[in-house]
Amino acid sequence: MLSEDQIKNTISGNTLSEGSKWAEYYWPNGAIARKSYRGEWSAKGSTVCFDYAGTKYDGCYQMAVEGDQVRLYSKDGELQRDLSLIKGNPKNLTPAHAGGLIDKTFFGGVAIKGYDPVAYFTEGRPVKGSAEFAKEWLGATWHFANAKHRDAFAANPEKYMPQFGGYCSKAMSDGFVKSLDPDAWRIIDGKLYVYASKRGRDNFAKDIPGRIAKAKANWVKIKAGLSQ
Repeated sequence: MLSEDQIKNTISGNTLSEGSKWAEYYWPNGAIARKSYRGEWSAKGSTVCFDYAGTKYDGCYQMAVEGDQVRLYSKDGELQRDLSLIKGNPKNLTPAHAGGLIDKTFFGGVAIKGYDPVAYFTEGRPVKGSAEFAKEWLGATWHFANAKHRDAFAANPEKYMPQFGGYCSKAMSDGFVKSLDPDAWRIIDGKLYVYASKRGRDNFAKDIPGRIAKAKANWVKIKAGLSQ
């Protein structure tokens, strides 16, 4: 089985495919590009982990390589996938066309992993929303903890929605798209900023004016691709 560094060297900047079923390109920054959706990958110890915004396809696997074949195994050694390794990104897959203007799950199109954006302001913490209190906006379904929050959002969504479509503000300031961790957030000058991790939030805080300026400039360019 491959080590953490070997996993990174194998798939970073390359594509894996399962015949004609699907192909994914693994950006060095941790993004996964696929025609129908996006995700994130990371190497942790002797496993590679895939995060598809909380879907059933999330998971961590051990990896072995034989020539241009990559095999993924469960932690107990059971073969899960037999894949082909393709150098580079020959299909020109990009995460910019998968997520849309709002960070949402591919299955069901729920914004910001189902968390209530209003609760960050009213309760000062992340609160999971409910499909019972849902609102469609900007091509995504937003969930809220109660009708009061839903109605407040409906009246003024720009006041409550996270900046940059709910994508990680730190990653946006670096020029790429990354999904949020609902527990990593901060309200700055009355605006909600979310991050892929608490570490990213803390790094962003080292130069808030500079990071915000960079993120806004990158968002103008990136959202043009996200809306396609």
